[in-house]
Amino acid sequence: MTSERRSKKYEKLFSLYAERFPKDSHDVLEALMEINLKELMREGKSKEESILELSERLEATNRKIRDYERRIERLSVLFAENEISEESYKVAIKTIENKLSQLKDEPYGEEVEKEPEIYEEREVIEEIVTKPSSLWYLVPFFFGFIGGLLGYIAVKDEDRDMAASLIFFGIFMTLVYIFLAWQYIEWVLSSIRNWFRIW
Repeated sequence: MTSERRSKKYEKLFSLYAERFPKDSHDVLEALMEINLKELMREGKSKEESILELSERLEATNRKIRDYERRIERLSVLFAENEISEESYKVAIKTIENKLSQLKDEPYGEEVEKEPEIYEEREVIEEIVTKPSSLWYLVPFFFGFIGGLLGYIAVKDEDRDMAASLIFFGIFMTLVYIFLAWQYIEWVLSSIRNWFRIW
């Protein structure tokens, strides 16, 4: 019974290796698995404990790899639908691809304790992805303070710093427009005065 249970665990471990290294042949996967098991057994673990630990590590790593691949697909869809800028897309993709590369370089998966790291990185990537477009600065540029206020309301939940800078930019543009309008009025009045002097 014990050998049958061990054989099922061994088969499960083999299927995890096949998922992780799909291009390798059956013999190569078995040889790699045996090498990894021996490395763990050298640390004083029994074969069954080694199989269990290796299975846990590979499951965690395979899960992370699938999660990162899904995020790459999601980012591609967001970029294709113009929901994120090209710069945000490139930064997020590069971050994910670096992590994927690190995961795939692990000889037999990461230790299970390292798993929370994926959630910290998800927050960083989500922050990059949801950052509002700098095109919002066009609103206060054309509409002054009112545009700044509209921009603030639109982006305050995604980026508070940008929301505040939109308000200040709106105030600045309003002052610029007041100055330009005053200059224009002065020029018009001066032209009218000159016209009356001529007559």
